[in-house]
Parts: sequence; C-alpha cells; structure tokens
Amino acid sequence: MLATSTVAIGEVIAANLGDAVEEAFELMIRRRNFQPFTVTESIARDAARLRSHCYKRLKASSPGEPYLLTMPDAIHVATAMRAGADVLVTLDTDNKTVKTNRRELGMTQVSKCYPVPDLRSVRIEAPALGLPGTDLIG
Repeated sequence: MLATSTVAIGEVIAANLGDAVEEAFELMIRRRNFQPFTVTESIARDAARLRSHCYKRLKASSPGEPYLLTMPDAIHVATAMRAGADVLVTLDTDNKTVKTNRRELGMTQVSKCYPVPDLRSVRIEAPALGLPGTDLIG
C-alpha cells in the first residue's frame, strides 16, 4: 500500500515539478493500492507534539537555535506514524536555512529525535531503488 497525507497532494501540485512528474504523481494517487489520509484532529495533535518534542530535544542537545520541523512536515511524519507505515519516502533530507532567523529540519533528520512519547517511530528515507513510489523520481 502507498499512502500520503492530503497535504502532500497540495504540495506536489503547487511545486510545479513539470508535466511528466505531475502526470506520474496523478497516476500514482489514483492506483487501487494508494490511500490518501486526511488530516484529522488526532494527526494534527500528533504533529504538534512531534514538532514540540523535536524542538526541545534538539535544543537540549546542541548550542544555538535548533532547526525547526515545519508543521506540514510534522503532519507528513505524524500521518505515516498513524498509518503504521514501514517507511516514509521523502526528498526533504537536508536541514535548510530559509532566513537567518528560520531554520528548517529535514524530514530524514526527525529520527534523531526518537523516541517520541506515545508516538510510533517510522523509518524516514530518501528515495532509493526498491522503495515504493520512487519510480516518480527521475
């Protein structure tokens, strides 16, 4: 089964990745084995707890202001956790400085914050041969 948060659908469409990628994505989300997950109140609460947990954990472990997990990324991870996913595949691998006062945590970096109380850990990886959905990445 392939799954994603409905937030990801909006992000992919808004990213203007080109007709070929958009078409491949549209075909993927229409597959019978694809499950979109709506952001429920439970997922939103899990995402907020995950975001806060990561911030506190990273703040305690290194000097300076830590990278912050964005709410959309927290929703993606919380959705994967709630769905019981084996792996979350993402292109969001690196931490990035958006502005001098805003630094974003790459999704693959979230595992540095595990374990998170009352949340199921999920493996987060960059696309690699054999991982589901990676045929979309050219």
